[in-house]
Amino acid sequence: MAVSFYKDIYTLLSKKHPNRKIYVISDHHFFHSNIIQYERPNFDNVFQMNEHIIKLHNETIGNDDVVIFLGDFCFKNSAIKEFLSRMNGHKYLLLGNHDKPELVRKYGELGLEGVFTTPVKIHDTYLSHQPLLKDESNDIHFKLLVKSFSSNKNGYNYHGHIHTTEEATVPFHNVTCEALGYVPLLIGYTGGMLKSDDSPLIINSDRFQNILELLRREKNISPNMLLTDYIYSMMLEANSAYSGSCFVFGSFPLYKKYGYISNFSDLDVALIYDDRISKNRNSQRLKEAVDRMYESVRDIEGVNISFIKRIVNMCAFEAMYASKTGYYSKCILDANLIPHNLYRSSDFIQSTDCTTIQKLLEKEHPDLLHEIHLPNYQAQYLTENGDMANLILQITFQKGFDNKKYMAFHKLKYVFKHFGNNNPNNVEDLEDKIIRFFLRNILFFHTLRRANEIEYIQEVPWNLDKMIKSLPVGLAIQLEAIFKNPNSDFNIVFNEITKAHFEEIPTIVPQLAQIKK
Repeated sequence: MAVSFYKDIYTLLSKKHPNRKIYVISDHHFFHSNIIQYERPNFDNVFQMNEHIIKLHNETIGNDDVVIFLGDFCFKNSAIKEFLSRMNGHKYLLLGNHDKPELVRKYGELGLEGVFTTPVKIHDTYLSHQPLLKDESNDIHFKLLVKSFSSNKNGYNYHGHIHTTEEATVPFHNVTCEALGYVPLLIGYTGGMLKSDDSPLIINSDRFQNILELLRREKNISPNMLLTDYIYSMMLEANSAYSGSCFVFGSFPLYKKYGYISNFSDLDVALIYDDRISKNRNSQRLKEAVDRMYESVRDIEGVNISFIKRIVNMCAFEAMYASKTGYYSKCILDANLIPHNLYRSSDFIQSTDCTTIQKLLEKEHPDLLHEIHLPNYQAQYLTENGDMANLILQITFQKGFDNKKYMAFHKLKYVFKHFGNNNPNNVEDLEDKIIRFFLRNILFFHTLRRANEIEYIQEVPWNLDKMIKSLPVGLAIQLEAIFKNPNSDFNIVFNEITKAHFEEIPTIVPQLAQIKK
């Protein structure tokens, strides 16, 4: 057993468990009856709570995966061994304020492979029970780790202790059971045996890095942007078999379609529900599609923790079904199974594309093209109006995240400027997409039981003047016709949603989706 004060546990984990996924979750509170009263009213008793947590753990964690519990594991010492024996994975515990320090030497016998008595890190990922910078500790190791975290601009702190479903402000990420829906969160991989420098997939090889540096000097392009573009392209290439039924959106497609350069935070993937096959088969197709992308990233030597955590931090993997609720959480992408009646073929455009690296090398250095693997892929994107509808809804109805709304506002203006559609029928098409995507979001929140976000939408104050006045005139006129006309189709739909009770959502959404058909 490793009772450790390691500052960085990456090497420790990589030596013991090479090429494995790393998950974190905190505050199981097994056999803690009081937490049901205050934080988990959806459970009738501790036995129901315990079994639910173990079930979701084993549905997510494989026998070879690494999982680190960030404290407050169990309130009944005699049950620890039994519970750990029933839970998959290589299990580690970072002590929380309710874990007994005197039991540290016994944890190995109980089924843990390691115990960390103070916060630890994995490169620039910091793991602690209480949020760093918010916990006062006299431990010198803790103080050194806090100092390291506060000086690391890329540092990210996964923590527990705070029992809330509200996500903490970046760079803090709350991973208590409640915040994660009791599903462990993938934060990256351990290292593995190094491959030969001849491998086309070593992104940290001298050859690859030299090419990135060459393009940085010649074109003043960020190597991180090129690298992210390369990895996302590989994920889409791996998913090419599903390009006809999947579509992608998020900040990455905005760059590929319009040249909007930002810090790519996500690559979102959706699979349209196929009502010709069963619900289980739809779910399996989504899992197959996403697993292809999952493995494509895992196979790239040099990615490991630092890149994977960026995707995980920004996205959750959640599945939404057309008539029944479902939840699947074992991936690095924001991937959804979308009810078929909320999308239409006219919402999409097909595109064959490649990496930015390839485009630059083809023009400037074609002799270097054979030196690295450069993926080509087919992607199904939303149309320009689809992109604008998503951004408009994000600005208007997303709860919190003011910084994201600010970025979405600038993206909206950029897309409209690029699109420049003065077609008089455009407002009708835009309204149609806003309605269906709005209903998609409502159903999505219902599926995940996020009633507070639906309540926020139902009670949102209508103060659109400031937003509309700041937009290009053509787009402002369109939005006024959609949002400010009380008799518009959107307002008819919106009013029905505001009157609906939470449990009525799945019934009324399909009906409202037909309004502009």
